[in-house]
Amino acid sequence: MIRKKILLLFAVFITSLSVLHAQKLFYEVIAHVDTVYRTVDVSTKINIPSELKIPGDTVYFHLWANAFSNTRNEFTEEQLKHGLTSFYFRDQNKLSEINDIKVTVQQNPASYVFKDDSNEILGVIVGSQSIFSGNVTIEYKLKLPALVNGLGYEKGNFYLGNFYPKLAMFDNNMWQTYHYRQYADEWGHDSDVLLKLYGLQGFVPFSNGSTVNTNNPLEISAKNVLDLAVVLVKRESTRLFSYSDENNISYRLVFLNDSSMMLQNVDSVIQKISYGLSKHLGKYPFDTLTILIGKGCYACFKTNGMVLTNEPDKDKSVEEWLVSILSEMWVTTKFRINKEKYPWIGSGLETYFEDIYNEDLLNADEDENSEFNSFYNQYLYQYHQSRISKPLNTNRKMLYVYHEYLNRFIKSAAFFHYLSSLVGKENFSATLDHFIKSKETLTPENFIEKLEQISGKELKVVAESYISKTSETDYKILQINDKDGKLHLSVENLKSDALPFILTVENKTGMKTDFLVNGFSGEKTILLEYDHQEEIKIISIDQGGFLPEINRENNHFYPNKTLKHGPIKIVNLFKDGDSRVKELRLTPFPLYNDNDGMMLGLNFSNSNFNDNHPLSFAITPVYSFRNKNFLGQSWINYDQYSLSSIFQKVSYRVGLKSFDMNTNKTFNYSQRYIRIDPSVTFHFKYKSFPEKQSSLSLKAFFIQEEYPLFAGGEFDKLQNQNSAIYRLEYDFTKSSALSSTDINIGVEQQSYDQPVDKANYLKVTGVFNQRFMYSNRKNIYFRVFLSGFVFNTERESGSFQNIFSKGSIALIHQGFNDYTYDEYYFSRQNQTRLYDNQTSFNQGGGFKTPLGSSNSYGMSNHFAAAINISTDTPFRIPRWLPLRWYFDFGTFSTYDRNKDKFKNNLLYNGGISFNVKDFIAVHIPLFYSTDLGNLYKGQHESFFSRISFSLDLHKFDFWKGSSLDD
Repeated sequence: MIRKKILLLFAVFITSLSVLHAQKLFYEVIAHVDTVYRTVDVSTKINIPSELKIPGDTVYFHLWANAFSNTRNEFTEEQLKHGLTSFYFRDQNKLSEINDIKVTVQQNPASYVFKDDSNEILGVIVGSQSIFSGNVTIEYKLKLPALVNGLGYEKGNFYLGNFYPKLAMFDNNMWQTYHYRQYADEWGHDSDVLLKLYGLQGFVPFSNGSTVNTNNPLEISAKNVLDLAVVLVKRESTRLFSYSDENNISYRLVFLNDSSMMLQNVDSVIQKISYGLSKHLGKYPFDTLTILIGKGCYACFKTNGMVLTNEPDKDKSVEEWLVSILSEMWVTTKFRINKEKYPWIGSGLETYFEDIYNEDLLNADEDENSEFNSFYNQYLYQYHQSRISKPLNTNRKMLYVYHEYLNRFIKSAAFFHYLSSLVGKENFSATLDHFIKSKETLTPENFIEKLEQISGKELKVVAESYISKTSETDYKILQINDKDGKLHLSVENLKSDALPFILTVENKTGMKTDFLVNGFSGEKTILLEYDHQEEIKIISIDQGGFLPEINRENNHFYPNKTLKHGPIKIVNLFKDGDSRVKELRLTPFPLYNDNDGMMLGLNFSNSNFNDNHPLSFAITPVYSFRNKNFLGQSWINYDQYSLSSIFQKVSYRVGLKSFDMNTNKTFNYSQRYIRIDPSVTFHFKYKSFPEKQSSLSLKAFFIQEEYPLFAGGEFDKLQNQNSAIYRLEYDFTKSSALSSTDINIGVEQQSYDQPVDKANYLKVTGVFNQRFMYSNRKNIYFRVFLSGFVFNTERESGSFQNIFSKGSIALIHQGFNDYTYDEYYFSRQNQTRLYDNQTSFNQGGGFKTPLGSSNSYGMSNHFAAAINISTDTPFRIPRWLPLRWYFDFGTFSTYDRNKDKFKNNLLYNGGISFNVKDFIAVHIPLFYSTDLGNLYKGQHESFFSRISFSLDLHKFDFWKGSSLDD
């Protein structure tokens, strides 16, 4: 009798389980893994319930594994967009391949079609019917790729992520089929999966499911997941750091590589984070949490309850690292979001809850010196300052990688914080809780509608300002007045977008009071609930940094200080900006050149590359211990942002630069130059900025140089000579992972006095740079240089770049050729000095064989051209060794007085160089043309003395940002 009851209960359980699966999408996957041939035989039975309302005729499935079968698809395009080139150059034998596809519908053979040539989207012909429900079985043999985004093999381990077919979404009366991308969150069905896995001998399996049977086959079950993923780790290399099945969450941390990572108290940290996030988002949504820690995020992937990730950065605590992982786990499952159409909603909520946790529970010391609670908002403010922010709903294909990241994770989070501040945290949390409990699809429209309903506030205009348009605000606190015993604050919005804001008043005890102020344009007076301004320490508009403010420097007001918009504060050059104070960045600088010797400088600036200002300056006086005088460089720049559809901004700049250009130890004098260089630059506007940039500049160089005068063979004094050079320049750059193009075209004019006459010239110069990547991390570089004089009164002169003839073209560009003093040289004269072998990266013909100022070979007053070719070494060498091969070929025209005509002179050189991203390079010439070789060897007798170098300090700009990572 008891036995019959047990059998009856078991039958009821099986029946109820079947009914449950009948109501929910259910995958039954059988997989045979062959670790020798690196293949998986996959058989997937998909039970599609009628509740999904899938239309008949053709049912579509994603075969994500086929995204790695070729290198000319959307996955590859996304990789290249993010600067990842490894997959694009991957060998065919390391790609995936799906073969022997068989399909049955209700156990009957069925036909199938691929939606396009990518073979990622499989359409199964199920016959004509209004709604399809039932079983579809798809079988195939999968050849695993070398590990890419959670699928494949690496160092003896096997990764099975997205290896079985997935039912595509049918939404809004259409199939939502899209191609696989690493940085796009999967939008799919929360499903139950049962996996039977064969071929695990010698491996330890880790997954985001629960083990049902440990025998052969291994059976793993998962509920409410987008994907059931499994990682097979070699038994001998398994390193399980920690495991817990108590309290809030069960987890495993698995190290796949050797690591020095210290995870003290990790259990308490994970439980703490779980507790903190569950207060806002409910219980952890999965059975377990598995974190596999590897190296090199090219192989990283994430799915429900499982992540393969890098170790935390050195500047990031374990707690911060885990918060970012877990907040994503919660949000991706708790909210139903069309992640293909609105990728910013889920990602923005992840960052939002990460911020909320950090505000509530993070045990880090509170940094009162930081302007923002989240460093993300500092990053967002830079984009607002530069006027390059984009609406949240901008199609991701129209966004550069940094813009995409900004919209998905930062601007979106700021939008949610902003809404929360306007309606109150309780109303905002109640709105989110509604979407969690109801499982209603969260869209911008219904989210704002529900938030308005709960809070009673009108928010559609606010939402539109972030989601579908680019808005700008510039609120400025003008003054505070006492009227009838009450304090009134005058505020002006210098822009037309009237967005509401939070006004924060902090008293001298540190207590803060927030006021919600309705948006306005123009000037407005705000009543404060304070009787005496002496009580107030600071008043701030938008303290959190959520508004699209373009200038936060006028958002703060100190009623009781002399400088009402912030006191002056001395900081170092590299500190993040803080608009609450007027920062003066003070940094000591050591300098050296062969003429001035050791110098000590002190830089005064109000900005850096992370803290832009419309008006910026840098003043760097230096003292030369050798010549015992003051030198240095200074500049001031103002950026005027334009509403024009043509120009992004107009920059007005003037600089001052003065150092010594030559010294004479015999007569004990130093020749000094002073350069003043006003310019105006028009920056063109591009939707694809910063991938594509161009500008048109008008520049002037007013130069004063000292030259010696002699009397009776003895040095008498130094005399000033003045020059005025005018230049019109057009610059264009376009860059991508596989190639880059740089074009510079300049027109230059100078009129000058010779010892006995007047002279002038008009010169046109063009430089074209092109880079092509021909193998992973291997590039070939082309540079074409063309320069000629439209007119030149000294065209036939045999003197070059001196008092008789100026503006001469140089194929071998050295310090003495740099007559506008654009670059930085250790030695200006390149003659009998320790650093006389420096040549230019950017100017002239690009030859790497410096002859010094005593030789005019390679110079012309008529025409010159050159082509420079260099290539990374094609064979494998250590990545830290920046070895290149180079070849330079050129021609320069000189006037032959005997034949009364111009003649062209050919020259070339070639060799190897150690080039660190065109910032610094050491050149070893190995062969030359005859004339060039004779001259060069005559001046540099030993092999080692022929080694030259180049240095481009413009690549390392503290104010524009370093381009060494380009």
